[in-house]
Amino acid sequence: MPDQGTAAVLAGGPPSRFTRAYGGVIGWLRSRTLATRAALAILLVYVLLGLLGSLLVPYSPTAFDMMVPLNAPSWQHFFGTDGFGRDVFSRVVAGTSTILILSVSATVWAVGVGVSIGLASGYRGGRPDEFVMRGMDVLMALPTLLLALLILTWLGSSKPNLIFAIGVVFVPKSARVARSAVLSLRKLGYIEAAKLRGDHAGRILLFEVLPNVRDVVGVEFCVRFAYSLLLISSLGFLGLGVQPPEPDWGQMISEGRNYITLAWWIVMFPALAIGILVVAVNLLADGLWQDRTRLQSARIL
Repeated sequence: MPDQGTAAVLAGGPPSRFTRAYGGVIGWLRSRTLATRAALAILLVYVLLGLLGSLLVPYSPTAFDMMVPLNAPSWQHFFGTDGFGRDVFSRVVAGTSTILILSVSATVWAVGVGVSIGLASGYRGGRPDEFVMRGMDVLMALPTLLLALLILTWLGSSKPNLIFAIGVVFVPKSARVARSAVLSLRKLGYIEAAKLRGDHAGRILLFEVLPNVRDVVGVEFCVRFAYSLLLISSLGFLGLGVQPPEPDWGQMISEGRNYITLAWWIVMFPALAIGILVVAVNLLADGLWQDRTRLQSARIL
């Protein structure tokens, strides 16, 4: 005899919560552009590598083996070995979780603080808005990499400091984007209606403004995430990112440049890992913006 769940399905009963969620995800994916779906697939691969990397690597990413230095890619070492005999494939895979965690953390911190400042400043307007935005302009006037280097040189190189430095660098840009978004909304009817109801500014920003700029914030998050990836890799290349012996893609490129004429694979594979990930994130941002524009056009029609 079928159990109650099977009987309900056979009888055409209501779908389960899992079925509804699964159907919602499939429907959302079908409504996205091809670029968005391709970017999500690539990002999913990176996330899986970050989560399961320790189970996939054939060798220790930090172990030296001076019997096989600078070996070319082969079945024993898929991406070859570096000058210390370390397996490049294992180091690239092991470095995935590090760069993803650092980039996501820095982006959440930068976009969260920046969007909060931008929404509050743009909604308030007047002299406070001018004062806050001039401060953001001062920070934006400094070169991104130089500002991050100054912060890390002052605080010291560590993962928390790296996240803090990247957040400080990108907060002004996120604040500018959020402020531009809220300026076009603050005079609309539903905002005025919320004011007449007696809602305070925090409630209006949280429940009236933020839901209407979530697409802009989503695209901004993707853009800042891509820049965070590049900046973390650049700092690693300069020796102020993730410190040895932990594998880091930027650090691997820096170490491999001394052997680039003899062992191109030491530089090529971590550089490809960075490039593919950044392109996927940019494709996702572009796809989300195209989807937003298309949906807005459909509503107008």
